[in-house]
Order: sequence, then C-alpha cells, then structure tokens
Amino acid sequence: MIVVTHTAVVQVLIHMEWIADPSIWAGLVTLVVIELVLGIDNLVFIAILAEKLPPAQRDRARITGLMLAMGMRLLLLASISWLVT
Repeated sequence: MIVVTHTAVVQVLIHMEWIADPSIWAGLVTLVVIELVLGIDNLVFIAILAEKLPPAQRDRARITGLMLAMGMRLLLLASISWLVT
C-alpha cells in the first residue's frame, strides 16, 4: 500500500510548474524548428555531395553522412545537457 501525503503532492506540483510556462514552450518550438531546418540542410548538402561520387558509392555516402550528422547532433545535445546540469 502506497501512502501519498499532501506535502508530497505539493512538491510534485511545484516541480511540474514549468509545464505551464509559455516561455518554455516557445523555446521548445524554436529548437524543434531549428532541428528541422538543419536536418533538411544536411539532407540537401549530403545529396549534392553524393551525386558527385560514382553510382556504386552514392548510397554508402548518403548513409554514412546521415549517420555522422545524427551522431554529431546527439553528441552536441549530450554536451549541452551536461553543461546545463
């Protein structure tokens, strides 16, 4: 049996107060839009560079480029998260 006290409920609600903050949502929307634009930019750039390669190497270049772009984004996101905390 789990007993939840009034104090515990209030503490949870205080920690979730940020959900109602419009500036948090505006920042999230801004970051999502920036990620979409940069993702499309990566696709176009990789496609242009891959077209210059021989046909046998194009698919491998596209996959490698996209994987490196995703890895770099995850690495940068992790480093920013580490700096913030």
